[in-house]
Amino acid sequence: MDNDLEGFTDIVVIRGEECPYDPVRHLARILCANCSHTNEVEVWIEKGEPVFQGFVCEKCGYWNGPQ
Repeated sequence: MDNDLEGFTDIVVIRGEECPYDPVRHLARILCANCSHTNEVEVWIEKGEPVFQGFVCEKCGYWNGPQ
């Protein structure tokens, strides 16, 4: 397994994309909608669905609103 994905043992679907998910740290690797850079974002599972508050891309600064 790639060390960059260590701990990312599950998959969540965000905006129709499968994203690696670390259920222990509640982190998902989500692509920026503007530049496709991978960002680690805090994601919680509520009623079986992934939920996040949005994030600013660490590469381009684009605001990625919650789904």
